[in-house]
Amino acid sequence: MRTNLIEYLELTVIKQKNKTAVIDGDRDISFSELVKRSRIIASAIIGKRDCLNRPIAVYLSKSIEAVYADIAITYSRS
Repeated sequence: MRTNLIEYLELTVIKQKNKTAVIDGDRDISFSELVKRSRIIASAIIGKRDCLNRPIAVYLSKSIEAVYADIAITYSRS
């Protein structure tokens, strides 16, 4: 049973890793690359000891980078 976004995403990567996850104009990214880049950002968030359990603001235009950021924040909180 899938109980949260991260579990659902991880299962999707196993089944559909090379499928397109996000399209941004003429750019696109696969599920495996999305998870890889989001985990890198999540590690950076976790490394900031002074901001644990504090809100994280993201100000980005609609883009692949905004999706990375949103998923990274979710990873950093799970």
